[in-house]
Amino acid sequence: MAITNYALTMEKSFAGALYDLSSHTVDSFAVEEADGIGVAAAVIRGTDAEHQVKSPSASGDGAKVIGVTLHTHIEPPEAGKKYYPQNYTVPVVTKGRVWVTTGGAVNAGDEAHLKLADGTFVKDAVVAGTVEALGCGAKFITSCDKAGLAVIEIG
Repeated sequence: MAITNYALTMEKSFAGALYDLSSHTVDSFAVEEADGIGVAAAVIRGTDAEHQVKSPSASGDGAKVIGVTLHTHIEPPEAGKKYYPQNYTVPVVTKGRVWVTTGGAVNAGDEAHLKLADGTFVKDAVVAGTVEALGCGAKFITSCDKAGLAVIEIG
C-alpha cells in the first residue's frame, strides 16, 4: 500500500522518549496494577517496593514518586488497558531527561508537579490530593504554551 498522505515535518518527539543522551538512570520494575501503567507516567514503589511500581493515586503520593516510565515498543494493549500490562517489566527513568505530557502551559525552569486526576505534569501550585509536588525533584527544561509535550529533568 502506498503512502499518499504525509506531514512536511516530523513531530518533535513523543511522551516517554528520552530527551537527549545526557547522564540518565533507567531502572526496571514490574507493573503492580491490574489495569497496567501508561507511558511517561509518574510511578511510586509498589507493594513489593524492591520489584514493583504503581501509579500515584492518593494525597501524599507525589512525594513518593521515583521517576517516569520510559517508552519501549511492545504489542498494543488490550482495549481499556494501559500501555504496560500488569507484571510487565517496565523501564523507569529515575534520573535524567524525558518527554512528558503537560496539563497546560509550562516554562523552562518551572518545578514540575503531578496532577493526580489525569497524570499530567503541571506547574500549578500544590494542592493536597489534587496537584502534588514530586519527590524525585523534577523541573521542566523546555516550555510549551498549552497542554502538550515538554521535557522534565529528574534528579
